[in-house]
Amino acid sequence: MNAALQILMEPAAQPDRYSRAWFDKQMVVARSLDSVLQSRWKWNCTKKVKGYKGLFPEQGQMTAANAELRMSVSTLVRADLNLASDDESLRDWSKAKARQFETWVHDRCAPKSKALSMLQPYGLSLPQVKKSGDKDEEYHRQVLRLCSVDWWLRQTRVLCQRHCEALLRDLGETRKHRGAYVSDHTLKRMLSHNYRNQQFLKYTEAENDLGQVFSLDELAALGTSNPVLRRGELMLRIRGFQEWADRNPKQKWRGMFYTLTCPSKYHAWHSKGGKNAAFNSSTPLDGQRYLTKVWAQIRACAARDGIPMFGFRVAEPHHDGTPHWHVLTFVPRARRKALTRIMRKYALNEDGAEPGAKKYRFEAVVIDPRRGGAAGYIAKYISKNIDGFAVDIDREVDAPAAIMAARVKAWSQVWGIRQFQQFGGPPVTVWREARRLASNPAQLPKEGQLPVLAEQIIDSADRGLWAEFVELMGGAVRRRELRPMKSFYLFSQALGRYGEQVKRIKGVTVVGFLYPLVSRPRKWITRRIQGARDWVAALVAASPPPLDLCQ
Repeated sequence: MNAALQILMEPAAQPDRYSRAWFDKQMVVARSLDSVLQSRWKWNCTKKVKGYKGLFPEQGQMTAANAELRMSVSTLVRADLNLASDDESLRDWSKAKARQFETWVHDRCAPKSKALSMLQPYGLSLPQVKKSGDKDEEYHRQVLRLCSVDWWLRQTRVLCQRHCEALLRDLGETRKHRGAYVSDHTLKRMLSHNYRNQQFLKYTEAENDLGQVFSLDELAALGTSNPVLRRGELMLRIRGFQEWADRNPKQKWRGMFYTLTCPSKYHAWHSKGGKNAAFNSSTPLDGQRYLTKVWAQIRACAARDGIPMFGFRVAEPHHDGTPHWHVLTFVPRARRKALTRIMRKYALNEDGAEPGAKKYRFEAVVIDPRRGGAAGYIAKYISKNIDGFAVDIDREVDAPAAIMAARVKAWSQVWGIRQFQQFGGPPVTVWREARRLASNPAQLPKEGQLPVLAEQIIDSADRGLWAEFVELMGGAVRRRELRPMKSFYLFSQALGRYGEQVKRIKGVTVVGFLYPLVSRPRKWITRRIQGARDWVAALVAASPPPLDLCQ
C-alpha cells in the first residue's frame, strides 16, 4: 500500500514517449485493473482517428494515453488504501485498521473526532446504529464496529467494487458492445464472489432442535433466493393485484404503466456510441437516489391530493448502468389523469427543458386488458432482471436475455440497488409467515379458538390466492396498523457482537387473539459440514465458475 502511494507521489509527470519503467510502476498500483488499463492504454496509443491528437489538442497520442493512464491510476489510491487490491490484501488492511482503532480505544484516546479523522481519507462515515436517545451508548456501538475486522472488510469491499466500476464506466468499459450494464472486470469479480458464497453454503450445515440436518444451500433453494421461486412469487402477486382490482368495480381501478428515466447528466454514454457531453461523473447509485427522491415526491403529492394507488416498481439498468424505473400502478379511473400529471411534473422537474426530455424522460401507458392485463406488461421486465426466462432478446443491448440477466444481477449487487418493490397492498412478510403456519398446523391453536378471519387469511395464503389474501387483509390501500394480521418479531435476550439486541421474525399476531402465532419454532445451529477437513482449503481448491458470460 505505501509503495503505491510513493509511486504516485513521485514528482515526474507522465512521459511524452514510451517508458517501460514508468509504465511498470503504474501497473504496480493498478493491481487487479492492470490488464484493463493496459489494454486501454494500447488502444489510445494505436487508434487512428482523423485529426486526433490525444486528450489535449497540443499533445500527441502517446502523451494523451500516458496522461489518461496516470489520471486513472491516481484515483485508485486513498491514503494507504489501494482500491484495486484483491480480497486477501483488503482483509490484511482491514485487520490493521481494526487493530489500530482497538489500540486507540485501549489508550482512551478515541473520541468521535478521532474516529472521523480516521474514516474521512477513505470516504467512509461513522457506522449507522439504532438511535437510543443516549449518544454515549450509540457511540459505544459505533466503536465496537470500528474495532471489528468484518466491518472494515465489508466497507472496503463495497468501496473498492464501486470505485473500480465507476472508473471503468467512465473509461467506456461499461456500455453497449463493450460490457453492458457492468464491465467485464466487475462481472468476473461478482461471479467469483457469488461462487464463494455458494461454496460456503455447500460446506456449511444447519441442525435444529429436532436433530434434523440440512446443508445451507438446500435451505436457500427453498426460499426467494431461488430465482425460479422469486419470479413465480412476483408474478403471482402482480396477477393477484389485477384480480383484486377487477373484483372491486366500485372505484373502477385502472392499471397504468409508467417509465421514469434520469436526466441526461446521469448517463455516461450514448447508446449509439460516444461519450455524453452532459455527463457529470455521477454513478448509477446517484441515479437511483435521484429516482427514489422523485418517487417520494410523487407519492407524497398523490397522498395530499387523496389519490390511492398500489402496485410494483422495477429498477433496471440502461446499457451504461444508469438506472431507470418501470412503475405498474392501479389507480381509480377518475384520478388516472391527475396521477399522470403529478408523475410528469416531478419526473421533469429537474432539467425538464433539456432536448428530448419530454419524449424520453417520462412515459405513461394505459394497460390494455386484451394484452394480458398488468402481468402481461411487467412480466418481461421481471423475467429479464432475474433469469431471462421466456425472454429471447434483451432489446436494450440486443443480446440474449438469459446471458444479460447475470450482468443485471451483478449490477444490482455492486451498486446496492433494489430491483423490485411493492407499494401498497398487505405486507408480503405476513403472507410468507402465514404460509409457514399452514405447513405446520401443530403451531396453530385448537379448532374454534382462532378467529375465523385469521383462519381464512392463513388458508388463502396456503392456496396461493393473493387477491383473496389482499381482500381479507383489508384491501390494497389500507394502513398497515389497521390490518388484522401483522408480523411478530422477537428480540434476543443476549446482546449481539455490537452490543445490540438482535430482532428476528418469529410469526404473526392476530387482532382479537391474545397470543402470537409462532411460525418459526425451531432453534438452529450452524457448523462446518462433517467430513470437510479444511473448509477454507475446500473453497480455495474449488473450480472457478465458467466466465463465458464475460466474453
